[in-house]
Amino acid sequence: MPNLDRTKEIAIMQVLHESGSTVSSAEIASNLQARSYDISPRTVRYYLRSMQEKSLVEEAARGRKGGSRILPRGVQELHAARTVDRVGFMQAALDQWAYRMDFDPDTGRGQIVLNITLIKTSDFSSALPVIREVYATGLGMGNYLAIFPPGSSCGTSRIPSDHVGLGTICSVTLNGILLSAGIPTISRFGGNLEIEQRTPVRFTELIAYEGTTLDPLEIFIKAGLTRVQDATRHDTGYVGASFREVPTAATPRVQQLQDQLEKIGLAGMLFMGPANQSFLHIPITENRTGMVVIGGLNPAAAVEEAGIPTSNRALSTLYDFDRLIHFHDAEHACRRMELLSG
Repeated sequence: MPNLDRTKEIAIMQVLHESGSTVSSAEIASNLQARSYDISPRTVRYYLRSMQEKSLVEEAARGRKGGSRILPRGVQELHAARTVDRVGFMQAALDQWAYRMDFDPDTGRGQIVLNITLIKTSDFSSALPVIREVYATGLGMGNYLAIFPPGSSCGTSRIPSDHVGLGTICSVTLNGILLSAGIPTISRFGGNLEIEQRTPVRFTELIAYEGTTLDPLEIFIKAGLTRVQDATRHDTGYVGASFREVPTAATPRVQQLQDQLEKIGLAGMLFMGPANQSFLHIPITENRTGMVVIGGLNPAAAVEEAGIPTSNRALSTLYDFDRLIHFHDAEHACRRMELLSG
């Protein structure tokens, strides 16, 4: 009898799950052989017997031939295995979204990357002043946002009928702008940043993008680790931010682009470290410079801190910059959409 190989076991469950029906051992072996697995129908049957004992699959009749199908426990096991396989997904997603956007800072036109936060319609009147306060103190990404009424569409997503969608500019937009300027950016960590008098002190929590399947700031918000409201009112608190590296030779150009983005209301707080030296106690790769960029989901963090539940999805969609509204105009826009009471 062959030794069990976890990779092959997962692959067999994958075939069963993808089929959505009963599959014979010969069909499973043929499918796996097409994926470059060295496995015979006899070996597949051995794996299936072992998996039946663990209640991952079951035998089922199918016409004149028998076969196997995956059970709910097997689906759960497969999902858990996929999660491990997807470690690093977030870093790859950042690079993909940065490449896809086409915003041109010279014209102020093009698509940026948008996060989406869902807030119950009944809570939105209370949430809006909190959101505006974050933008007014420069702790959002730029000065612009989007409001999506209940039942409307945003990219491939639909806003539930009892929620309002808040669109905030994702900080990966800066990666895309730098990439278009020929400046490669390495996104290393998402973190909870302690600031004092609007100056970064240290990261109290860090999650490496290459080691997570989730956006770090989404995690910090739900864990109650942020203190964005303290930062907006007292200039001292804990805010979401990301740590990135750029080539040291490109830092003058990065600062030029930051100044340009500031003029058009797209820049978030950005802090550059010393060339080729550690920054906020984080070691830097040789010939690179550390950079801290404020998180786009900070308005959502402040809303959550105010006791208003949110559901957040970073890197949600591409969105035309000229369709965004200035945060000063958000209340007027919401009244036109009849989203505010009173």
